[in-house]
Amino acid sequence: MKVVGYETKKVHTTEIVKAMLEPHRGQLLPTEHFLANGLPDADLIIISGILRGTGLVYKECVKQGRDFLFIDHAYFLKGYEHPNWMRITKNRHTFGPRLINKPGDRFQEHFSGKYPLSPWRGSADGPILVLPPTNAVSWLFGAHSWEDRVLREIRRYTDHPIKVREKPEDPIVDANGNLTQMKLNPSKDVPLAEDIMNARAVVIYNSNSAIECAKLGVPVICDENCAAYPISFKISDLGDCSAFANEPPRQQLFDDLAYGQYTRAEMRQGLPYKSL
Repeated sequence: MKVVGYETKKVHTTEIVKAMLEPHRGQLLPTEHFLANGLPDADLIIISGILRGTGLVYKECVKQGRDFLFIDHAYFLKGYEHPNWMRITKNRHTFGPRLINKPGDRFQEHFSGKYPLSPWRGSADGPILVLPPTNAVSWLFGAHSWEDRVLREIRRYTDHPIKVREKPEDPIVDANGNLTQMKLNPSKDVPLAEDIMNARAVVIYNSNSAIECAKLGVPVICDENCAAYPISFKISDLGDCSAFANEPPRQQLFDDLAYGQYTRAEMRQGLPYKSL
């Protein structure tokens, strides 16, 4: 199998791409090669993140129907320190669109201690919390109008209070997906976890905060580009909230997600190829 990956212009994420290429002795290319020549002749393309040119590669892979593996921050224990967990998805930005019924062994071994499921809460009397996509994600998926559309949609079913909470650091990109600035939104007096716990439900485009909602037992309504989409409720459920009494299969989602993220050592061993 011929595998090609792209540099990210950042050392630590480029090293992750290299780890993925190692089992198949794949070729590492600069994103400038794509800009000049288009997608390479390869069976599989490796992409890490969507900034600094890699987002253009992502879009072109989707447009042409090419197979690719996308790497980004992990669902659980994210970070670049050892063991450096990263999520990896095939032909998608994140897990989905449906549950795949993986066993629970991997979640129990690595993540259960940090991510115990709180009792299912259903709904509360707090506001409907809305978490819009970042500028970079909006660029990738053409979702710049998502917030306005969702707020109008919510108002079709309820006049309950709404709280919109933007991400504290919002990456602003140009037409080619290159990072131009990091917009700092006003800091919140209330921590995100507290906002989630106080919410009647949380409406999300694709933020990993949806995983926190699932952990805390709070109903989440999200787009198909979100990892929690397999357990998402519908905006119409905000009408009387009766659907929120039914707990979705949260544990199965977490079991599936555990099989969708890997350490750098596992990447070098080729485990993601076997699992995905």
